[in-house]
Amino acid sequence: MYTLLEDLITSSDQGRRDIAANVVAGMLHGDHAANSDYMYLVQDLLLNDVPLDLVPQGLSAFGLFPAGKSCTILQEEERVSGFLRAIDRAPQAGSAIDAGCGSSAVLAVATAVMHPHAEVFAYELNPQAARCAQFVIELFGFKDRITVEAADVLSIEMPKVDLAVTETFGAALLWESGPKITSALGKVATTVIPTFAKLFARDMPIDPLEDDIVLWHHAGTVNLLDHANVARGKFASSGTGLRRLRVYSGFYDNKDEAVVASVKTDAITTPESIGALEVSEAGQIINFRYRIGVDRKDSYPRIWTQKAA
Repeated sequence: MYTLLEDLITSSDQGRRDIAANVVAGMLHGDHAANSDYMYLVQDLLLNDVPLDLVPQGLSAFGLFPAGKSCTILQEEERVSGFLRAIDRAPQAGSAIDAGCGSSAVLAVATAVMHPHAEVFAYELNPQAARCAQFVIELFGFKDRITVEAADVLSIEMPKVDLAVTETFGAALLWESGPKITSALGKVATTVIPTFAKLFARDMPIDPLEDDIVLWHHAGTVNLLDHANVARGKFASSGTGLRRLRVYSGFYDNKDEAVVASVKTDAITTPESIGALEVSEAGQIINFRYRIGVDRKDSYPRIWTQKAA
């Protein structure tokens, strides 16, 4: 049975870089096999980094190695492909940052492949994930071009670079610190991926049995480089009565090209419920605001209506 790990171990440094280029090209075009091979590579490294006598029967590496969760991005193929396309179309860089590289360092590796003259700095808060990322980078033959540091990018001085990328986001810009990280990257990078998050919202009937097909509305835009800590939006209501408000975020580069934008593409474009309100007539404007880059319980959403102009 073919495994990427065995292939890399038996290859020269140049052969490893060639394998990395082929894997990245496959993921760029949404090849399921390329994503799976990369994920199995990381899982093999994670499992081997845990003493076997500590692994209870039937328990995967994820159970004992929290860093393993960060490699599951490789299962979200549209998300990976979207970020890789954005990296590929960015101006050629001589230096780059991957903030929150996780155990796979997939965006750092892709940047090294697509920007062959770039020195890449990969940062990861979880020391175990950073250690695994270092293994991955060495296996792909990039230890001379990608530096991994176990650090919080919000508390260190990062170098000035041409390109920076991060995918550290949660649903509706909640749960994770991506908005804070992109703001920090904007201070040191010429180009940051993503640059903008567009908020899409819709109001739904509270009764799940009520037949009410509602389209998503572009309700607002967050400049992720602008030190934003609040999301704001508004749109025309589609019905009356007690309505539930749901929001999702799509991500875009500095040319307004989508990185990952379709609803429910993956975890970061999953809709989030931010509350409910009474609507007296269809077409009323629903306004909302909430804190971003925080847990849902700390977002303090506010929702209100106003008459359409």
